[in-house]
Amino acid sequence: MTLLLTLPPRLRLRARASAEPAGRMAWTRRGDRLIVGGAAETVIVDGTTGVEVERWPRAYVGFACGADDSYVAAATARGCVDLWRFGRPRPGEPKERHDGAITALAFSDDDRRIFSAGEDGKVGIWRAATLEVAFAPVGGRAHDLAYDARSDTLAVAAGRAGVVILDGASGARVAGVKLPDRATAVAWCEGLLFVGTREGQLAAYDGKRLEPARPTVSLGAGAIVQLLALGSSLVVEATDAIVIVDAAGGNVVARWPHGVAVAGGSVAVHAEQRVFAVAVPAATALVELSAEAQVATIPQPSATMTEVLALYHPSDEELAAPVLRHLVEAGARVTDSARDARRVVEAARRGAVALVLYGPSGPPLRHDYQLDVLETHGARVVPVILPGGVVPEKQRRFHGAAYVCFHERVQDADALARVSRAVLPGLPR
Repeated sequence: MTLLLTLPPRLRLRARASAEPAGRMAWTRRGDRLIVGGAAETVIVDGTTGVEVERWPRAYVGFACGADDSYVAAATARGCVDLWRFGRPRPGEPKERHDGAITALAFSDDDRRIFSAGEDGKVGIWRAATLEVAFAPVGGRAHDLAYDARSDTLAVAAGRAGVVILDGASGARVAGVKLPDRATAVAWCEGLLFVGTREGQLAAYDGKRLEPARPTVSLGAGAIVQLLALGSSLVVEATDAIVIVDAAGGNVVARWPHGVAVAGGSVAVHAEQRVFAVAVPAATALVELSAEAQVATIPQPSATMTEVLALYHPSDEELAAPVLRHLVEAGARVTDSARDARRVVEAARRGAVALVLYGPSGPPLRHDYQLDVLETHGARVVPVILPGGVVPEKQRRFHGAAYVCFHERVQDADALARVSRAVLPGLPR
């Protein structure tokens, strides 16, 4: 077999394995073996040479290794978790399961618990000794999870529900983060919580306060399906490319135009060795990252694009708040005219985007005057209809503009994403 790979200058091919993944892969903790879930069997390959060393007669969609590599938790498409030991091809006997496929697995650092994320919108906390499980709902499909040993908490990418933070022992919800788009991937790295979204946005939050650490950016790599810590770097696997980002600074270390090959993610990382495995046509490549990698800056939204002047009726403040909050998290600087009407002219002169929010209380106060001032200075107007909001016929003066509407609840993720794209042209459309 001939394998052709085109790698960026800072990536080096270590070895290639003939095993073809059909689900997520995993390195052992020591990094001496790579577990590859195939379509009908599971293949274990040597982490240095890529040579097959063991084969299990079952197929799995995800894996997690215990601290000393004694046990491997393996997830099935039917929602079960099996326990395997290297050299002993005999799974455990699960008594319960998710009502759907498992999307991600992780071991606790004490090896007593196994965490699973499921398409049924639940997170499972399994006792490793008995495979008894307690399920915790997260309000949406659980695409991914990441375990933080220092706080004994789980971060769960729960689609429309954003990121849900659960206590690792009880499964109780302790915090959460709302995003303007569906959360599809999470990872802890360098004291930060990173979140990837369906529209290719990468957000970074302070790991303790869960406040935005820097503006959310688009990597231009398509929908993000997996985030993996690689030392002080973060490997981002998306539908169109693999991007390696410096976690602390947010700069791009390397980019590989290689899209996701397996649903749920086709990359596995071993941080200490600075090596990752990636699915390629009919095989698996083991790729090393050079320590001397140079960085390239991710384009940040410019100041002129991100200044927003929010106009709304003061009685609709509660409905407007989530929209303004998500714009701040997406990188906008918001001036609230309802709190300081004198700043309308200043913002108009600086070329701010005018966000007009129509709620049930009607148009913003002094609506006609404010729009005259903004249009005189060439401001771009983005009208948004909040739940219960109606735009009077005589106020429909935004010729050719698309109205962003919230039909039932202002937290609707799709509508929030449309607001972001309309207000911040730097975001993908």
